[in-house]
Amino acid sequence: MVVLRLACPSNDPEEYPWSSHRAYLGKEFLPWLTTEWMLGQFGKSVAGARTCYRTFVMDGLDEEYRPELHGGPDDSRLLGDDSFVDRCLAGFGDMPLRLTIQEIVDKVCHEYKLDEATLKMQSQQRVASEARAVIGWLARELGCATLSDVGKFVNRDVGSISSSVRRLSYRMQDDAELADRVRILKDAFEETT
Repeated sequence: MVVLRLACPSNDPEEYPWSSHRAYLGKEFLPWLTTEWMLGQFGKSVAGARTCYRTFVMDGLDEEYRPELHGGPDDSRLLGDDSFVDRCLAGFGDMPLRLTIQEIVDKVCHEYKLDEATLKMQSQQRVASEARAVIGWLARELGCATLSDVGKFVNRDVGSISSSVRRLSYRMQDDAELADRVRILKDAFEETT
């Protein structure tokens, strides 16, 4: 696993150049970042949520290192654009190619016995809805695409994909069969990458 740790130029998270912190505070726009769900965990209004988020982050600066908040030794995701990933992997020999949304869609459609056209239709068919949520969940968990990317691929807005993934995560806590089905899919992708 490659771990890159870059020092913050000061103790102020707003000055850290490789962070989404400023975007969550509304001081920078990152087109690939969806901030609504995370800010929604801090309050109902955007302004109030940003204030609570900033307080939360600042309160955490004095805490010691907490391993549960960081990727463990088995977390092999590299977060960045393609050129960043290529630079990080340079010299590591035959590394597997990154997983694509299309590969996830193909496997999930096969598992749910759906064709891609049905998946992208503007219907609320339960099976297709669950399959879209599984695709979003897998893309996020495997670190291969954002929920915005998934939304574009399946003709849904990021808000509906985000909500679907959140509902799926809650359902997986109570529905062992669904949880097993999704984890088997995830394991299959992890074995091939």
